[in-house]
Amino acid sequence: MHMRIGKINTVLLTLTVALQGVLLYQIYTARPRAPEPVRNAPDDVTVDVTSMPSMGSKSANAFVVEFSDYECPFCRRHATGVLKELRRQYVDTGKVRYVFANNPLKMHQSARLLARGAICAGQQEQYWDLHDRLFESESKTADDITRLIDDMSLERSAFHKCMGDEVGATKVIDADVKLATGLGLLSTPSFAVGTVDGGGRARLQKLIVGAQPLEVFQSVIDDMLDDRVTEKGLWGWLQKWL
Repeated sequence: MHMRIGKINTVLLTLTVALQGVLLYQIYTARPRAPEPVRNAPDDVTVDVTSMPSMGSKSANAFVVEFSDYECPFCRRHATGVLKELRRQYVDTGKVRYVFANNPLKMHQSARLLARGAICAGQQEQYWDLHDRLFESESKTADDITRLIDDMSLERSAFHKCMGDEVGATKVIDADVKLATGLGLLSTPSFAVGTVDGGGRARLQKLIVGAQPLEVFQSVIDDMLDDRVTEKGLWGWLQKWL
């Protein structure tokens, strides 16, 4: 009798473990997978980057547009980490033109105010200086912005007049948001990477989603630069024979 009960218990235990395994498998496989960090951009999409804040040579072969939010902690991580190395390796060497586009998330109540501050600094050619300070200081208020510009060589009255013009800044920010939405870049930071023609039109090739490590950017940018060099080499060879 005891042996029979023992066998029954063993069978029940085995069935229980098996059912738990099936349930765990279903739960695991039902979870939405994280999006791929790099994907192809929509076909034949170009962006006019001439009016956007940028750094680097305007004759660079490649560009990166960052869609970002000044109140986003992941954007801050990118701005204070990976971006510094991208500047050193690609921007300062003239290989990449780096462009900034605003994509303030609705949950971040101060994001548009901070973006307006950077836009106003940009009117005096100091966009990237205030950009860096905003991210490094984790500013959130107008008073914070005022403190940040204390030791910057900005014309104060012009800056504060610009800060009072919400309509002008809103047009710039909304245009950036519309572009990000059209590309399906709903999270921050996200990036559009491509090549630039002579007229300042940027042809998108890849999209990078999230605050990715430096290696992800290196892979995408290096592949693009290699392709660009190959295209130029082939075009030069063809010109000789045409």
